[in-house]
Amino acid sequence: MKLTRNSKIITELVGKFKYKDSNMSLMTWNDLFSTHVGDVNSQHGKLIELINEIYRGIMLEKDKVTVDNTLDELVDFTVMPFGYEEIMLPNIRREIPKPATNFFLF
Repeated sequence: MKLTRNSKIITELVGKFKYKDSNMSLMTWNDLFSTHVGDVNSQHGKLIELINEIYRGIMLEKDKVTVDNTLDELVDFTVMPFGYEEIMLPNIRREIPKPATNFFLF
């Protein structure tokens, strides 16, 4: 069952590279990403937004400077959420439901 689920996820991701649309997204926020902590969710949402912006830039063949600027923004922004989470994690770990702690695992 887990293999079938992973296969569907991979097929969906590969399919995202087959067409070009200015509204396309590589990742979409869903409840599996939720930590149920408002600030953390907002920061994770911003990370997904920046990842999608880079993806669209590459797929729509935008100029290198545009994509590089967004990549720089992603790198710079990443420091804040993960730094914040390191400080807050001891306080919020017990508040986060178990599935949310493993959202990057298939």
